[in-house]
Amino acid sequence: MVNACRGLLAATLWLAIALYPGGAFAAYVYTTVDVPHATFTTLWGVSSITGQAAADAIVPTNPFCSNGCSLVYQAGSWNPLKVVSGFDLVGIGINDFGFVVGGAVPSGADTPEQGCIYNVGTATYTFFSHPGWINTEARAIGNSGLVTGFAFNDNSSVGFIYNPATGAFTDIVPAANTTLIIAQGINAAGQVVGSFQTSDHAFGPGQTGFLREPDGSFSTFRVGGHPTSARGINDNGLIAGFVLASSAITLGWYDIKAFVGNSSGFQLLNVQGALQTVGEGLDNAGRVTGGYRDAAGIGHGFIFTPASLPTGTTAGGAYTFFVSVIPNVMIFIDPAVSLGFDYEIGTGDPKFASVQLPIGIGDSLYTLIVHGQAFALAGGDTFDFAAHGFANGVAQFRVADIEASAGLDPSNAAAFPTGLTFTTAGTFTGTMTPLCRSTPLPDHAKSPVGRGLSPCLSQ
Repeated sequence: MVNACRGLLAATLWLAIALYPGGAFAAYVYTTVDVPHATFTTLWGVSSITGQAAADAIVPTNPFCSNGCSLVYQAGSWNPLKVVSGFDLVGIGINDFGFVVGGAVPSGADTPEQGCIYNVGTATYTFFSHPGWINTEARAIGNSGLVTGFAFNDNSSVGFIYNPATGAFTDIVPAANTTLIIAQGINAAGQVVGSFQTSDHAFGPGQTGFLREPDGSFSTFRVGGHPTSARGINDNGLIAGFVLASSAITLGWYDIKAFVGNSSGFQLLNVQGALQTVGEGLDNAGRVTGGYRDAAGIGHGFIFTPASLPTGTTAGGAYTFFVSVIPNVMIFIDPAVSLGFDYEIGTGDPKFASVQLPIGIGDSLYTLIVHGQAFALAGGDTFDFAAHGFANGVAQFRVADIEASAGLDPSNAAAFPTGLTFTTAGTFTGTMTPLCRSTPLPDHAKSPVGRGLSPCLSQ
């Protein structure tokens, strides 16, 4: 087990999509998320409400994280989980209310492992163990507070649902003659997903995904006939995870790809040029999180976001959109990127009610400019216009202070997935205009409150 800590250096790229029959697929774009100075990152999950994220990382320059540590992203910074004397801790799942689950083992040991629940707000832990099993590891926590995971001895295992309020365990055994059962992912309806294997090889032919219904019934599935590990399910019934896409091994890494979809069909998600892309989490906005290995075998975190792509551009270089919207339901739009953006609704469109900017672009710290007022906004946080004095929403705003070191000029095939909600139902036909600077600033430099920017094509 790895106890990891890391920071955020982000590059962004377009997603290469592999479609499977039978589904209506979204266009997914991805951002790379690295904890600063880390040599390894896995992003286990993100909160669609608080903007928090849970990750593992290895940071050689940080003594606390040189062998790995777990941490939570919030408001632009990564904060390691509170240290408990005598234990190595790993955080895996996170819910929308700031609770992280994972495992704890005695320092320097591999066993026995306990499940743990970490309350980010109070920095306190709750530990638990499944009776009759040596090791217990929590893998996900739903917004209801129910925890999923697995318990195991040397040669056997069982998945479980754990209720912290009562201390009760519900065992999950989707099939007989299994060597490893992992339950991971639970939604508001009480559906649970995971995987089991019927061979000793973790990525062998026996790896199969399962969906457990609240009544205890099971269905099993494989994506495209590949060995499948389901890892997340959201309240809309989407399922995410990863598959062994082929038997190929490159630099010691199996050919693994992430997936997302439902019984109508699945699509594979693959970071461009990656040796493997492993999906580990899924939020209610449809965002898939996990980790990938680049061409050199280095590990990075990622967020795949379902985005409405531009339908065209104006003569001045603004990206145009045509998206049906309803109140309080976030959509993501995604053009190429630059040092800032101007957002504006079209004639007769509903006004903007809120905006959420991406984690993983430079330092993930931005300036939002609305009617001449400047507001600091961290990636992942949702800015509600009404709560900041714009009771009826706004028709336009600017995002500035994207770091020059992020290299996000308009000619890059890069992603800046922006979450938007609207005040009423209707159609968004507005624009998102990339902004550039005629005289570039030095790396890491920012201009005051976004001044000095103009539409890129006017430079």
